[in-house]
Amino acid sequence: MKKLADIADSMSMSLREMEIFLEKFFKSIKHPNFLPFETLDLNFEKNRILFIQDYSRDGSLRDHLHKNNPNDIWEIKSSQKSTNSIALKNIKEYSNQILNVLIYLKQNFLMPFDNLHSGNVILAYKKKICLLTGYENSFFFAKTRSDKINEESFDKLRKKYLIQVTDSDGTSMRKAKSDIEIKRLIETIRFGLLIVEMCIGNEQPDLLPSEDLISSLKTFYNDRDFDQIKNCLYFLFFNRTGLGHDEKFKNKFLLPTLEQIAEHEFFSISKFKTPNLSGSALEPEQIEFLNYMTGKLEIKIKKLRRKSSLAMNQFSNKKQLSSINEASFEITEEKNENKSIQSSTNIPNSVLEQNITSVPVPTPPPPPPPISSNTILSSGPPPPAPPPPPALNILHNPPSQPSDDSDRSALLGDIRKGMKLKKAFTTFKLFTFLDRILQ
Repeated sequence: MKKLADIADSMSMSLREMEIFLEKFFKSIKHPNFLPFETLDLNFEKNRILFIQDYSRDGSLRDHLHKNNPNDIWEIKSSQKSTNSIALKNIKEYSNQILNVLIYLKQNFLMPFDNLHSGNVILAYKKKICLLTGYENSFFFAKTRSDKINEESFDKLRKKYLIQVTDSDGTSMRKAKSDIEIKRLIETIRFGLLIVEMCIGNEQPDLLPSEDLISSLKTFYNDRDFDQIKNCLYFLFFNRTGLGHDEKFKNKFLLPTLEQIAEHEFFSISKFKTPNLSGSALEPEQIEFLNYMTGKLEIKIKKLRRKSSLAMNQFSNKKQLSSINEASFEITEEKNENKSIQSSTNIPNSVLEQNITSVPVPTPPPPPPPISSNTILSSGPPPPAPPPPPALNILHNPPSQPSDDSDRSALLGDIRKGMKLKKAFTTFKLFTFLDRILQ
């Protein structure tokens, strides 16, 4: 999902805006042969993609070819090999529907369906309708088993097949260069191999079809049906139309486009009305997004414009930051109060902290020695008790009487300081009261 985040940055969108945009984008894909998304939930922060689609009791085309139970797990399905083939009539019906939706996706959403295989073709309505799924992998860059096979065959396919390009000088043939051209080449190859799989019942492990593979189909069909299948597959895999006898194109084949395939006599795509997005045309943001996906626009990462990730971090740590700010505010307030008391009374820090935090209880004086009658007669009357020490009143500095209006502000300042020193003044007053009692 990193590339999607970079595209969002190039489009000046936050990650949350990109999540909403992609949900709207995929729900805009509407075709009778495309399995729609009922629910689509993306979360860039958790690197999570969740989508829900309708379930079909008929299973996939692969289940149909292998006679599998659609509810069985992959290990059971993959262990069962099949030699079943389906009738030519059904092959034409399925391939026409699949080709129809591939052309629709190409014309409206530009991205090739390079993950096409029988497991991504869902059957419905008593196995009469094909519904394609798995198209989202081309946008989310999810690595599948098909992608690994595709990557292993890149160089071999580029050496074997040419693509048709329309330049300013006219039509020319060349090797596939960009990623989107290679994916378009693989899309056509996989569509042809899907027809082969419907003929023999098993998926081919290699993307490089051979003439021997086509010849082996003769054992499954009569001569008339085999000739139709053979002509179609040779047009897909071994087409040399327009290459002539040029030496530089020796042992190379021209891969037809989806539109050219639809014009072949094996298909009757004209019977199907290819829908477009008229009435619900793509918005400018969707067109810009597709241009980034297909490489027509270069992705430029704006490092100073990471507002989306920053906003998410601030949102997730909001409570933690709030508690830290409150704690630091309380500590700062307590320190400021101590400083104001110290500055108004000029008391050292040690004395102030001792008197504010705790009230020391003075040690009572030792009891006088017992007085006997002999002592009274010999020494006379006892000495009078010493007067109590004067109470400490160092915190009380009554302000001087103001002489005019200019001293009014100074008087108000002294009064406010006295209000802040109420706690310390009460502490010293209690100390004086205890001292008098104990003495």
